[in-house]
Amino acid sequence: MKRVQYILAFVALLGLVACNPTKGIYEELDKEEKHVTKTKSIVLSDAEFKSIIDGHISSMVAKFQGTPEEKKAYKAQLEKNLRDERTYSAFSDKFTAAEHLTPFAAKANPEWGKDSRLTIEHKELLPASSNLKAIGFAAFVELKKADFEGLGITSIVKLKADELNKVIELAKSKAQNNPRSLVIRGSFNSDNVTWFVINGKLADAKKYHAITMEEYKSMGANYGNFSSSMPAENYIPALLAVKYPYAQAGDSKVVVWLFYKDKKTSVHYEDYTFNGTKWVVTERTTPVTSQFIQNGKGWVYDPTIKFAFEKADFQYLFEWVKANKPSYISKKYPTNEEFWFGGSSYYNNFNLDGGETQGDRPEEKGLDSAALLKAKYERIKDGLKLVLAHKYPEMPALTNGIEQRYIIKVNIRVNRANADFTYQFKGLGNGNFEYEAGPTEI
Repeated sequence: MKRVQYILAFVALLGLVACNPTKGIYEELDKEEKHVTKTKSIVLSDAEFKSIIDGHISSMVAKFQGTPEEKKAYKAQLEKNLRDERTYSAFSDKFTAAEHLTPFAAKANPEWGKDSRLTIEHKELLPASSNLKAIGFAAFVELKKADFEGLGITSIVKLKADELNKVIELAKSKAQNNPRSLVIRGSFNSDNVTWFVINGKLADAKKYHAITMEEYKSMGANYGNFSSSMPAENYIPALLAVKYPYAQAGDSKVVVWLFYKDKKTSVHYEDYTFNGTKWVVTERTTPVTSQFIQNGKGWVYDPTIKFAFEKADFQYLFEWVKANKPSYISKKYPTNEEFWFGGSSYYNNFNLDGGETQGDRPEEKGLDSAALLKAKYERIKDGLKLVLAHKYPEMPALTNGIEQRYIIKVNIRVNRANADFTYQFKGLGNGNFEYEAGPTEI
């Protein structure tokens, strides 16, 4: 009997030994799989952007406390405020990539672990021209013969000032969501007239053109609007070429048109520029690359600031040299070029080949060509630090728990050849910066 008990106990012990190690191994493997470190680059599609911004609007509306009608009005206001972002599928200061792409990165890569990096190329809105900004939210109002007769108007051709004011006021009363601008289409017997109004006054015809009913018909749009089957961008350049045959390169015009979709007519507008050959849409977006990092707790926006050295930056260094090293001011370009850092806001580069200065260069005496070139490269680093302190005096050392870094693109001329390079600095806070890398040719 005892022998049987010993055998059973031994078998049970074997079972424990056999099961536990395997279980531990699988748990470790599972743990490793859940904490992989990866790096990937993607391009955000317009459809993905639409999903992000529509989700944001839906979330805001869901949180809004009010009646169904109030919620509807609130949603319309949100859509109006984000009109350009939705039109161009682009982020902006109002709708930032840092805030809205972070949850996108987390949702797309839930299994990625600490130190994983996701780089996303997306579009960023460029500042609108003053003519575009003036329009704001625009609405379409159609007035019929009865509307004009109610105002005592018997003809809509060449309205008197007081008659036009009555028409504008009537159109404003019919418009929804309190638009800043109006496209008013009037029809009276056989006459059709289109008025474009900004802030209650006719828009300047030198700056704006609202497409008329006759022009729509000449393009084959018999209903007086564009649509998905007849996109505006396929027709407007040709229309402008006919309407302005003597346009000069650089001429611009804001074109306003109607677009029909889902049984609704909305007002669209774009800034067009004549490039010397044809009319093209003035670019409203620029490609931007943002990076997101998994810090072990979640995904955060990489706050690295990237910028290209511009004329204003070179001029800032020039003013510093003028005040601190005046003998290094260029003799040829005494208002915008210096040879301490080698910066020129005229050529927008650092020129390490040198040039004639207004005074002596005591710091360079006795240096051979190699030592002098090395000294000039060191000065560029110092100059970049000065500009960083000028541009970002209050930036902290850490943003989102991540070290704040700066990547600066500059053009450097050496041995009569120009090339673009980048420098990298780490922010230390309180206007202090530490050089990390560069020049790295790109």
